[in-house]
Amino acid sequence: MKTLGLDLSTTETGYCIYDGTFKTGRIKPKSTIPRDNRICLIVNSIRDLIVLNNIDTVVIEEIYLNYATSAMVLGRLQGAVIYMLKDRYQLEPVFYDCSHARKNVGLNGHAKKEEVCSFVSKKLNLTIFNDNEADAVVVVLNHLKEIGVSCG
Repeated sequence: MKTLGLDLSTTETGYCIYDGTFKTGRIKPKSTIPRDNRICLIVNSIRDLIVLNNIDTVVIEEIYLNYATSAMVLGRLQGAVIYMLKDRYQLEPVFYDCSHARKNVGLNGHAKKEEVCSFVSKKLNLTIFNDNEADAVVVVLNHLKEIGVSCG
C-alpha cells in the first residue's frame, strides 16, 4: 500500500508519502502567481507525486471552515484535486477531520501547530519543516490506524 496524505493550501500544501517509510514535503507555489494558476500548479504537483510514487490511496485533511474566503479558495483547490484523482486515476480520496485525526493518533484534538510538529518528529524520527507537513503525516497515521495497519 502506498498512501499520499495531503494538507491542502494554496500557499503551501503539505504532503506525506507512506510506503513502509514516511517521506514528507511541501508544494509551495510563488505567492506572485495568480491564485487559479497556483491551484493548477498544486494539482499538477500532486499528480506527479501519484505517478512517481505509484500511489494507490489518497487521504486529505478536511477543510477547516475558519474564514469564508479561505474556505472558498480551499474548496476550489479541493474540488480540482478530487476531479484529478477520480478522472485520471480512479482514486476515491478519504477525508479526515483534523481534530479527529489528531485525537486518534494520540494528540489533543486542538493541539497547537508546534505540538503537532514536535509529536510527529519524535514519533517517527522525521525532520518536519512546518505544520503543513505535520498535518499531512497525521492524516496518514490516522488512516493507517483506521484500517488496522501498525506503523511508527
